[in-house]
Amino acid sequence: MENKDITEINAIKIADLLPRTEDDIKTIFAKERITISGNDIKKILDIVTKYNIE
Repeated sequence: MENKDITEINAIKIADLLPRTEDDIKTIFAKERITISGNDIKKILDIVTKYNIE
């Protein structure tokens, strides 16, 4: 939620889906009018990996 472009709804989708790849994240934002930068994608993946317990 630090990124102003990521809405609460998108953050919830990320938490629910726990994307593992850049393509997974791009799919979540495919219908949005914003473009997520490569740096933001890596940050999201780092956070998800940190909290992903299998």
